[in-house]
Amino acid sequence: MAVRSDAQHNGHGICLVLAVMENAREAGAAVVWADARLSAVRFYERLGAVREGTPSVDEVTGLTDERVISDLSTTGVSGRDR
Repeated sequence: MAVRSDAQHNGHGICLVLAVMENAREAGAAVVWADARLSAVRFYERLGAVREGTPSVDEVTGLTDERVISDLSTTGVSGRDR
């Protein structure tokens, strides 16, 4: 999932990620994860995610991704720590 570059920095990505986190929490999930483009890792970290593992090249896109994980028991709906 990505927000088109000309639509970034308008809050769309934050709304999408927070909605996914809230829905996952309500469904009983303990964590959510993403293989984020390196350019997006800090975006996820600002929402409480932490990096896990080492970056790898996505076979489909050829872009380098890094796994980020959010613990839903400690991250609030705002994306900040509870």
